[in-house]
Amino acid sequence: MPKQTKAPMLKVTTRSPEQRSFMSVSVPEHTVMRQCLNWLDCHYQDLFADHRTKKCFIGAVVALFLEATLRKRKSIEEICLHLQSRKWLQEWTRLTSVSPSTLYGRLEQIPLSLLQELYRQLLDEIARHYIGKPGLPDIGPLYAVDSTEIALPPHRGLWAFTTAPKNFVRMHTCLRIADETSACPHRIVLSTGAVHEQEVLSHLVIDADATYVFDRGYVNYERFIEWAEAKIFFVARLKHNNKCQLLAHHPLPEHSSIRLDAEVRITHPVKKITAQLRLVEYDVVDRHGKMKRIRVLTNRRDISAEAISEIYRGRWRVETFFKWMKQHSNLGKLYSTKEKAVWNQIYLSLIAHALCELVRLTMKPEATCRELLQLLRIYADVEKQSLEQVLLMPIRRKKRDRNIRPRERPPNERQSNEKKRIVITE
Repeated sequence: MPKQTKAPMLKVTTRSPEQRSFMSVSVPEHTVMRQCLNWLDCHYQDLFADHRTKKCFIGAVVALFLEATLRKRKSIEEICLHLQSRKWLQEWTRLTSVSPSTLYGRLEQIPLSLLQELYRQLLDEIARHYIGKPGLPDIGPLYAVDSTEIALPPHRGLWAFTTAPKNFVRMHTCLRIADETSACPHRIVLSTGAVHEQEVLSHLVIDADATYVFDRGYVNYERFIEWAEAKIFFVARLKHNNKCQLLAHHPLPEHSSIRLDAEVRITHPVKKITAQLRLVEYDVVDRHGKMKRIRVLTNRRDISAEAISEIYRGRWRVETFFKWMKQHSNLGKLYSTKEKAVWNQIYLSLIAHALCELVRLTMKPEATCRELLQLLRIYADVEKQSLEQVLLMPIRRKKRDRNIRPRERPPNERQSNEKKRIVITE
């Protein structure tokens, strides 16, 4: 039987060869990608998954797929070709080559608990860097809760059937917003599309020392009353048909977008239990240039109405995180759509994001995770000193004015449906 080694550990300090554990096998460190993967032990052997396996061990499989996720390789065939072209990767993984069919099958055999433990260790290390970050100004620690859908094909994704013709899985996320530039998932729950967002809230909303912000899909008066009694702070957007009884008005600030700041009473329609909360309404201009009224319910009375509106605006950070996961990892096009393989690929993408966030906090805290990942891909096969020189340069960004409305088509400009005849010759 293959040897079962200890659980994965994140290398954060320099250790002697005798002290090196699962996550600290030596790798040449003169290039950027080698430095990023230096904490991973690709020689790890799982007691059950590697039973009777001769060379393609779970540690090597995780290393290959993680490198492919960071570089956003499009197919398993491309992963195999890259392995054949990189001698350092062959020496590190002890694999001179591997067939796509073998790698495809091994992806499903990676123990999910191993990836979860690896991801949790990375989050713990990120949390140490977040110590001293108070959250958003005048607001404190903030958690944004939401979920995103990962689509599956019509036939091969029937194990996650939701409604015809849609098959998808959900990634429920509680995103910790440490400051204006730092954000990382605090808790993750995966489910099929048939599981509603509110069914997993008990696994996401636990701590009472932060403020949770929700969109309209999480409106639940019974939970709001429970959180108010347990002194768990929250800010939730209401739907247009959600009713509450108006009790008293708070004074409104001058020259502000706040339209209502009042005390209200909510009542559960079945259990008839009640709670007194705070209702804030304000106007915003959407991307189409139209005025919208936002209604948010909260139990925070220690901050101003403008701060309440800023809390809900901060919820957009979780949407940015979902966009990063789908655009910069392989969640948009999965290597395999089998059930176990899908869960593993989601956690591999989460590990890649956590690794980018950890490198960002260590090397360039003022940069964004997207900017750092772009540099990692460009300088992957270059000496790490070149990347360090680039990171010393200041970041230049264009400032966008939120008040600028999108360009409207002139009245006399009409969209023509005529056929366009274009010919290009030598």
